[in-house]
Amino acid sequence: MIVGPLHGSKAALLTLIGRKYRHIITRKIADKTQASVLNALKGIERQYGVYRFRLKFKTIMVDKGSEFLDFESLETFELSKRQRTRIFYAHP
Repeated sequence: MIVGPLHGSKAALLTLIGRKYRHIITRKIADKTQASVLNALKGIERQYGVYRFRLKFKTIMVDKGSEFLDFESLETFELSKRQRTRIFYAHP
């Protein structure tokens, strides 16, 4: 997650990096909330399709920010309740 230096702006960039395929996806989100991150992931999933998303992002490593605390919502597909990806937390 990248947060801008503008005062008063809550906008941030969500960045996903696929190490295996060397693929980078960046999405601007309105703020650093769980809902914004989840909406961005849903949009990326719709764009790529379920199969391609799972292929490119089998695992996602995140920091311990509040926007990533509900890992169960991030890991599962909304409609089918199947696993979308695996979330791992980075330890400093």
